[in-house]
Amino acid sequence: MFTYAVDQQLSLKFPAESDADALFAQVEADRIGMRRWLPWVDQTASVADERAFLRFAREQIVQDKLWLALMVVDSQVAGMIDIHNLDAENKSGEIGYWIGPDFRGQGLVTRALAAVEQVAFTELGLHRLGLVAAVDNQPSQAVAKRRDFVQEGVLRGFLQLDGQAHDVVLFSKLATDSE
Repeated sequence: MFTYAVDQQLSLKFPAESDADALFAQVEADRIGMRRWLPWVDQTASVADERAFLRFAREQIVQDKLWLALMVVDSQVAGMIDIHNLDAENKSGEIGYWIGPDFRGQGLVTRALAAVEQVAFTELGLHRLGLVAAVDNQPSQAVAKRRDFVQEGVLRGFLQLDGQAHDVVLFSKLATDSE
């Protein structure tokens, strides 16, 4: 298992099943707020569900379809960040992240994303990262903008939340954007 120190406060850690309790606690701390943006929240109804997700994620990682890390702040699990839908042929992937309520507004996701970009473009050899955020999710869009992701457009009815289709803003960043 890897742990990558982003800075003195924040590190990225490969998740283990033993992290399920801490992850679930973060979801429980703001279930109503998180379900507004994240379609998987209602499917995570117990620690057992979180453990099952971590087992599934491990399989996806082994198949090179996912790169996933916990955001750990001062030794406390704060959330997750990932690169999903990894496509080796097209050298692309999509960023996803969430963070618990006590850790929001501190720039942690922005700092974690900077580290994940380095992993994506150098270690994984990706050329393109995509990122989608619901049109009403201003904090998530702000993270993308702070990291100089380019807004490409709006995908209409792209995200199903609470049985309704929601529009999302599509952002991207290319490896060459940083040069």
